[in-house]
Amino acid sequence: TIVQKIITFEQAKQKLPKPYWEGHESAINCYWKAWEIAWSNLRDIENDNNNLKKFGFISNFIDSAFNDCLFMWDSAFIMMFGRYAIQIFNFQNTLDNFYAKQHP
Repeated sequence: TIVQKIITFEQAKQKLPKPYWEGHESAINCYWKAWEIAWSNLRDIENDNNNLKKFGFISNFIDSAFNDCLFMWDSAFIMMFGRYAIQIFNFQNTLDNFYAKQHP
């Protein structure tokens, strides 16, 4: 697996789909906040204080931010959200961390 570089949210924001909904600024602000929260939960296995590689993580991923565990159910739903940013970060690579544990 090639570990994908994680760019900052500000860099990503320039490449994310830009909503237009006249008169609904609060909804648009919510849209951007959702992306900002998602970006803050991306985990970089190369530059991580939790030594994720030591625990067998092989790919950068999005964390469900519930606790220190990675959950398949949550990851599946987050990937559907992340499909709109596939050109910036491949959220589907989160699954590589599950598959890597299936076969030694």
